[in-house]
Amino acid sequence: MVQPGSLVFHKTAGPADLANPANWWRFDFGADWRHPLGPDRDIEALDLWDHPVVQVAYADAQADAKSAGKSLPTEAEFEFAARGGLDGADYAWGDELAPDGVMLANYWQGLFPFANKKLDGWKRTSPTGTYPANSYSLFDMIGNTWE
Repeated sequence: MVQPGSLVFHKTAGPADLANPANWWRFDFGADWRHPLGPDRDIEALDLWDHPVVQVAYADAQADAKSAGKSLPTEAEFEFAARGGLDGADYAWGDELAPDGVMLANYWQGLFPFANKKLDGWKRTSPTGTYPANSYSLFDMIGNTWE
């Protein structure tokens, strides 16, 4: 088991016990930011260069921020920025999940973890900037990746 890899989401064939995340998460050897779905599928072949980076360790994210003279936000700072100044609403953009049927973030629609209706058009992540920026001009602060 002493090999590099990462947890990768695998859709189930049907309903699964939601109390056990091992039903849809699997540790895949060779999965990393360049191979987000496993060693045989790289971001170039998957055409994911404009998608958010995934499969990054917290320590690597910290080191990257530090090398840029920055730091990672705290959870409170991230949540404040994600809301774009909106306070007390159910969602970062207001109280309606899909106002007038318009999707405002990439998230699972359907029966998890086996039937994603893809009403937002995406099976997994969506390209950065697919949805409107919030009032702080920040894109994709909600949804799009597992947090």
